Amino acid sequence: MVWKLDPAISDSVDAEMARLMALALEIARPSHLEGLPYGHQAHILGLDVLEVREYLGETFKETGVRPSAATLIIEDEAAVALDLARIVRQTGHRVCGTAGHLQQAVAVADRTHPVLVLADVQLKDGPEAGIAAVQEIRRSGEMAAVYVTAYPDRVRQAVSGSLIVSKPFLAHDIQTAMWRALFRHGYTTSAAAA
Repeated sequence: MVWKLDPAISDSVDAEMARLMALALEIARPSHLEGLPYGHQAHILGLDVLEVREYLGETFKETGVRPSAATLIIEDEAAVALDLARIVRQTGHRVCGTAGHLQQAVAVADRTHPVLVLADVQLKDGPEAGIAAVQEIRRSGEMAAVYVTAYPDRVRQAVSGSLIVSKPFLAHDIQTAMWRALFRHGYTTSAAAA
């Protein structure tokens, strides 16, 4: 017997998972990325030090998600690319490169091996060049992808089951989509070390 989760329940589970992972990152980020001691975090968050340590340990043990992923941004508008890079860094991940054209994106990916790609659909190369870039990059290896676009229907028609954030976007929408994409693709500490 195959069990299927009701789509409405699945969406709420995904949303709750993204919320919990964002909270875990808020706890993990200061101690692991900025050197803030657990005691200071506990004070800021209104938690006991042991609660912070326990929550952090349990969250990363259960989800296996580590707080930093090499992220490639494929976007031909400089201001949008800079905004995405800021959001990626604020989320605790690192930008391994940016590209505004299909071939440039493939070359950067070959050099940097991103774990996550944030891609616009329409680049100067054409109306679906971003989709083609992600597909070409995936030939070299699996990675998580989020399409950040003003043309979400193009993605839905070309690539089913994709994570899409519509422009204009909020930082929270990008962060949530990043966590969902990484979680779906099983980005774990052990996978990242490989």
